[in-house]
Amino acid sequence: MEAIAGGAQFRFMPAGHILGSAFVEFYFANGERILMGGDLGRYDTPIIKDPSDVDFAEYLVIESTYGNRLHPEGNAKEMLAEIAAEIDRNQGILLVPSFAIGRTQELLWYINELESEGRWPGFPIYVDSPMATASTLLYQEVEEDHDKDMKIVMDEGNSPFRQDMVRFVRDRQFSKQLNSSPGPWMVIAGSGMCNGGRILHHLGAHLDEEDTTVLFTGYQAEGTLGRQLLDGAEQVRIFGREMDVRADIRRMEMLSAHADYSEMLRWLGGFKEQPKKTFIVHGEPDASLAMKQHVEEELGWTGVEIPVQGERFELS
Repeated sequence: MEAIAGGAQFRFMPAGHILGSAFVEFYFANGERILMGGDLGRYDTPIIKDPSDVDFAEYLVIESTYGNRLHPEGNAKEMLAEIAAEIDRNQGILLVPSFAIGRTQELLWYINELESEGRWPGFPIYVDSPMATASTLLYQEVEEDHDKDMKIVMDEGNSPFRQDMVRFVRDRQFSKQLNSSPGPWMVIAGSGMCNGGRILHHLGAHLDEEDTTVLFTGYQAEGTLGRQLLDGAEQVRIFGREMDVRADIRRMEMLSAHADYSEMLRWLGGFKEQPKKTFIVHGEPDASLAMKQHVEEELGWTGVEIPVQGERFELS
């Protein structure tokens, strides 16, 4: 426990969202507590531990990013195996716009499993993102956040981040030179929504080639280049140049670091009694309202609020 002004104390609890993500549990001088839930992670995902179980808090603040949605079913590893086989067969190039923290490391985990099973074609894999490179090193080093399976592979010397399997590109010049290399090869690069970063150089070099596949593994916001490609744009502008889109555009929908509403309810179901007040935040209005209804109808909780900016509540 750490002390703060006013006699309160707090502690962090692993949230299972990305490396280092945490709930914050505040204990007040009167003995009550408020749990600031933050982003809740998913169960049974690779590398890091599941969200910490919590069985009680007088007051609770929870997110609602996926309050009205369930994640699609599917097997990310099998989809990756199929796409890799196509790339190898066509001597093509696989471009993966990816978030630097969480998604990049999860992809490398699946590739490592496929290689261990003898199902990875063996073509070069590059991580071309300074942030992803730095965060991957942290993922390897922070052993206290590793789940059981990650600890096993690390103890066996079979790290999913080992450099005989993947090359981490630090030099910008090599990043650009990579685009003149014949396929097959794969690059994982930021930014995840293609609104900046080194992925733009790779798209600018290969988006108009039919033997290129662009694999999206995360949400693409309105107005981003990634969203344009997913929506089927036939032409896009990159570095001021209009490009025809001839590449195969694919989407891996089952990957997400956010719990969906069923996983949220699973976590909330661990509470032995309902909080006095539950505040639902961090979601689009429809998602927050849906999450409120799920909590009230499926858990039977009362005192569930969706606060607005600047609204005050007295905790007593």
